[in-house]
Amino acid sequence: MECHPTRRLRVCHTLPHVSYCADCTSPFEDDDDPLRDVGALLDSSDLEADEGTKPHLSLPIVSAIVTVAENKAVVPPFRWPPLLDRSFMALTDAIFFEETRGRLATDDDLIKWRLTLLPLYCSIPRPVLAATLDGSLPHKVRGLKDPDVYLLYNPDENKAEHEQHPWYLRNQSSEGYAIYVRWLVDAQGLAPTIEELLRVVDCLRNYVAGNVNGMQTAVAIDNVTQPDRSDVDALVRGEHYYLSGKEQRAALVYTWCRATELRCASVPLADRTKPLPKPQSYCGYAKTVSKREKSYKRNQSTTWLVMLVEAACVVLFPDRHLRLRTYTVCYLATQDEVDLAERIFTRCTDSRVDHGGFCVAAPGQCSSAKVDDDSVRWREENLAEYYDQNMLLERENMRATENKQEADAADLAFIAEFRASRAQRLEQDEADEESWAQSRAYFRKLMEDSDDE
Repeated sequence: MECHPTRRLRVCHTLPHVSYCADCTSPFEDDDDPLRDVGALLDSSDLEADEGTKPHLSLPIVSAIVTVAENKAVVPPFRWPPLLDRSFMALTDAIFFEETRGRLATDDDLIKWRLTLLPLYCSIPRPVLAATLDGSLPHKVRGLKDPDVYLLYNPDENKAEHEQHPWYLRNQSSEGYAIYVRWLVDAQGLAPTIEELLRVVDCLRNYVAGNVNGMQTAVAIDNVTQPDRSDVDALVRGEHYYLSGKEQRAALVYTWCRATELRCASVPLADRTKPLPKPQSYCGYAKTVSKREKSYKRNQSTTWLVMLVEAACVVLFPDRHLRLRTYTVCYLATQDEVDLAERIFTRCTDSRVDHGGFCVAAPGQCSSAKVDDDSVRWREENLAEYYDQNMLLERENMRATENKQEADAADLAFIAEFRASRAQRLEQDEADEESWAQSRAYFRKLMEDSDDE
C-alpha cells in the first residue's frame, strides 16, 4: 500500500508490507490497520530519520506559533444533554449548524442530516445516548454499575453466553461497524480532578518547551511504554519521542493544554478537587471495536497525543490508573450513517483537540469506512425495542414542541395585538389632548373678548 508512490518512500518495520512517504502525516486509510490514526506512533526504530539519526526539534518553538496554537482553543459552545431532552431534531440541528459554520450548506443538507440521523439515534438505548452526551457513561458502567447500561458492556453472570444482551455480544464479536468513544478516566470511570489536569497541563507545557527543570519528568514520560528509550542528552537534542521532530505536534500540545485550562476554568473553584464533570475523550469509527480495543492496549492504532497524555498521567499519578477506556456508542447500518456518525459524535462529545479532546484530525475522513449488508438486518432484529421506544418519545417531544410553538405564537399574537391597541389608544389620547387644547384656547379667547366688551 502506497500513498504517494512518486516520492521517496520509507518502510514501516512493524508492517513490512506498508510503505509511505516521509511527508505524509496520515498514510493509513484502513481504520482496522493498527496504525491508521493520524500521527500514530511507531516503534522507536521507525522514528529514525533516513540519515540514521532520530528526528529532532529545536525547542522551544517560536512564540508566535504558540500564540496561534493556543488561540485555537475554545470552550465547547453547547451543553448537549438539554438538546436531547427537547428532541433528536433539536440535537441534530445544533450539531449541523456547528459543523457547517462558515461553510456553504443548504436546506437539503439539513434535511439529509435529519433523515439519516433519526434512525441512528432511535437505535441507541436512551441511557447510552444520554450518558454519552454528558460523559457519564464510563462511571455508570464501571463505578455505579447502572443496570440501564451495565449489561450492555458486561456479561450477565446468570445467563449463558447466547443469552447475553445483543449489544454486548455484538461488541465482543468480530463483526459490527460502530462508533466508539474513549474517555480519559480512572478505574471507577471518573475523570481526573481539576487539580490533576492542571498538573498534567503544566507538565506537558514543560515537555514541549524543553525546560531544563522538567527534563527528568520528560525522560520518564518518553520511557513509560519502553524503558531506556530516551535520556536527558536525547531531550537536550530535541529528540522528544512523542513530538517526532514535528513542530505541528508541539503546537497541538499547546492547543490541547489551553483547551484543557478553559474547561477547568468553567468549573467553580470549590470543585477543583472533584473530577472534571465531562471527561476528555476521543471518538472514532471501527469495523470491529473489540479488535480496536486490543490494538489500543498494545499501544497500536493510538494517536500520539493520547499516548503522551496517558504517559504523563502514569508519571504524575502512578496509582490512579488513568487511561482512555473504550465504549461503543452506536452500531451503523447505512453508508450515510458512516459518513456522518463520527462527525456528530466527535462534536457532541467535545472530542476535538481544540475543545480539549484527543481527535487531532478531522473526523469522517477514512475513505474505506463502510458497512456490510448484514448491518441493517442485525440492527432491525436486535435493537427494534429501542427504536420503537425512542421513536414514540420523539413523537411526543415533537408534539410538545409544536404545542409550545403554537402557544408561543398565540402569546406573540396577543402581545402584538395589545401593543397595536395600546399604540392606537395613545394616538387617540394625543388626538383628544389636541382637541381639548383647541377647545380651551377657543373658550379662553371668548372670555378675553367678553372682558374687553
